[in-house]
Amino acid sequence: MKRLDLVLEVGCEEIPHDLLADGIEALAEGLAGALAGARLEAEAPRVLGTPRRLAALVRGLPERQATVEETVMGPARKVAVGPDGAPTKAGEGFARGQGVAFADLVEVETDKGPYLAARKTLAGRLAAEVLAEVLPQVLGGLHWAKAMRWSRGTGPFVRPVRWVCAVLGSEAVPFTFAGQHSGNTSRGHRFMAPEPFAVTGPENYLAGLAARKVEPDPGRRAERIAAQLADAARQAGGRAVADPDLVAVTAAKTEWPVAVSGRFDPKYLDLPREVLITSMREHQDDFAVEGEDGRLLAAFVTFADNEAPDPAVVARGNERVLRARLEDARFFFTEDRKRPLADYGERLDAFLFQKDLGSMADKAARIAALARDLAPALGADPERAARAAQLAKCDLVTDMVYEFPELQGVMGRIYALASGEPPEVAEAIREHYLPRFAGDALPDSPAGTAVAIADKLDTLVGIFGVGLIPSGSQDPYALRRAGLGVVQMLAAQPTRADLTHAVASASGAYGQQGVDLAEGNPDRVHAFLRDRLDYALREEGVRYDVSAAALEAGIGDVHDAAQRARALDALRRSDGFDDLMVSFRRVVKIIPEGFHPEPVVSDRLQAGPERALWDAYVKGRDAIVDRNRPATERLAAMAALRRQVDAFFEAVLVMDPDEAVRTLRLSMLAEIAATFRTFADFARVVVD
Repeated sequence: MKRLDLVLEVGCEEIPHDLLADGIEALAEGLAGALAGARLEAEAPRVLGTPRRLAALVRGLPERQATVEETVMGPARKVAVGPDGAPTKAGEGFARGQGVAFADLVEVETDKGPYLAARKTLAGRLAAEVLAEVLPQVLGGLHWAKAMRWSRGTGPFVRPVRWVCAVLGSEAVPFTFAGQHSGNTSRGHRFMAPEPFAVTGPENYLAGLAARKVEPDPGRRAERIAAQLADAARQAGGRAVADPDLVAVTAAKTEWPVAVSGRFDPKYLDLPREVLITSMREHQDDFAVEGEDGRLLAAFVTFADNEAPDPAVVARGNERVLRARLEDARFFFTEDRKRPLADYGERLDAFLFQKDLGSMADKAARIAALARDLAPALGADPERAARAAQLAKCDLVTDMVYEFPELQGVMGRIYALASGEPPEVAEAIREHYLPRFAGDALPDSPAGTAVAIADKLDTLVGIFGVGLIPSGSQDPYALRRAGLGVVQMLAAQPTRADLTHAVASASGAYGQQGVDLAEGNPDRVHAFLRDRLDYALREEGVRYDVSAAALEAGIGDVHDAAQRARALDALRRSDGFDDLMVSFRRVVKIIPEGFHPEPVVSDRLQAGPERALWDAYVKGRDAIVDRNRPATERLAAMAALRRQVDAFFEAVLVMDPDEAVRTLRLSMLAEIAATFRTFADFARVVVD
């Protein structure tokens, strides 16, 4: 069968840069699913996007759908056929609905008895006819975080649609979407080549855009930006400060990015590096430039979305705007340092944390108490941690952070050092916001870890306590992220911190301020954190049942829980794992529900496999329960009992008719099982 290529493009007003990637992903998924559902199998769509267009290239579509045989199940025979053998109304209705005669229905035997079915031949339609129906549905089905309607209710779509191009082979696919009739033309760059040009296929489409100053592939635009950025920074005497996020943003804002270099007054280099970079980045999308020594240069690189006749004019415009921004930053920085950071704490009373939980000043007091409580178990100085917590939110009311919220914590550190606070305190202020997202760095210092955990636990306990529990996609206080941060920090290295105690301590801090939280709140928070740890482990690749088994043994020591899960999952990948799990589960599952074990008197055990199992267990017991040992060694100590376990069950009747003997044997197994459960609940592990 002849194969054809499809070009689909929707041109529109500028798509917000933060929505473009989602639109590309949604179009790729939606189009692939729609084509498969329409029996038009082809290569996976290649989806492209710029601020002014979304496009999809699909190669190898069949000219016509495949003809298929379809069996549609109907009612049971006893429902469709009466006692006299004549069709009932149900049988006739089914046949009529399928467009076949009742006599043409076939009988199909199922596990519920005989049913009637209609077997039909679905002739393949021309792909162009099918696409004319499918493509507008795909485009209309795209979900946007923000969508618009325009021109008497046209839409919704991310932005007003200005043209639609749909070409299969070399012919246009006719349909209407968002008030625009599809055709076979696309358009080049809005300013440099806006005239329409004819599209006859993917190669012609891509070449036509390139000739008209449009690079439709975001990845290639990012490569173009990176190459030009490196060259421009080199010409300025340095190298670009690495900023992959800004590269991606610039790629999403341009169709034909062109680097423009500029400079600013060196006097602004007195500002902190973070302030300079943020001023350039947030207001102008400018890339900072640094020398070989890592110090910033009085230069920047920005990107225009066209090839300006005189780049110097563009540079001067950016320099003028940046100068005003840097002057503002210089003013804020000077004014903020006129008073010590601690003095800003007085203003926190006016900033609400949550209407039922008090002000930011109340929160600062709570996390200071909690950080002091957590510090010893984390290896931090309690007073330094408490001091950092007291100051951690003070920079929120400074002029600099009001202007640049993304500098919270960063400016706290800078102002703390300027106020004479110890470096450990200053660094903990910066680190307490970490991790800010999945994969972000964790705090390096013990004090920073203590304040970060205290801050996040305070938020979790408080927000849960007033009933604002995350559900579905609703998580306005970012509790999932906070919970993930807590367990990641506690799992990162061995500590003496106990999660149950930490949650209780956070709850107690609210009580000391007279805030009543919902009954049973600590248990809900603890369960939520367990779920977050389970999520983190599964994201690492730990199998779901293995993670559940390890966490069932307790997560008070989060590091130990994570290590147990990882060790068990590593063992899962080895030969003999299933047999070992069977042995462990035999010990655990034979104990009757409600059985009350008695102390095991070893002298009463019979010589042979029974005594051998007990002696081997006693010898290895300390190694199994010792949390100071690596989890792999603890698991190995249990695995070493397998031979004795198997021999015991092969030779010994546990449920002996003699009650005393039976109780002794069950008590022995119950103690072994209880020790096993300090590592994992092996009954939860799925055995293939």
